[in-house]
Amino acid sequence: MFRCTPTGLGAEAVKDAIAATITTLPGQLRRSLTWDRGKELAQHAHLRIDTGLQV
Repeated sequence: MFRCTPTGLGAEAVKDAIAATITTLPGQLRRSLTWDRGKELAQHAHLRIDTGLQV
């Protein structure tokens, strides 16, 4: 489950929560992520840099 900061579901909070969670998964479960078009997902480029995950 993703846990966001008290500031809510802003793009940076969502990116941080996904990065913290996804990096704990086995490699075969974190090869890619299908992204939605919501504004809370605007940090997708930073997520890719932070995790190496294909977005």
